[in-house]
Amino acid sequence: MGSLQALRFYRECLRKTSQLPRKTQTYYRQLLRQNFIAHDDETETERIEQIITQGREAADWVMQKYAGEQKR
Repeated sequence: MGSLQALRFYRECLRKTSQLPRKTQTYYRQLLRQNFIAHDDETETERIEQIITQGREAADWVMQKYAGEQKR
């Protein structure tokens, strides 16, 4: 992804991983990096926006998953 928007999203997600339980942070950071690298050749703006939207939904789901565990 050559887009500045994609890089901002990547950084935002990296910061969010610090809010996860310590035992899961490495896993999600590696997963994030793998997904970012897998799509680094994307050039179409619409496709990049679609990937970011899907990534936001996935990130929100993960954050909610662990927020629920912390309340227990």
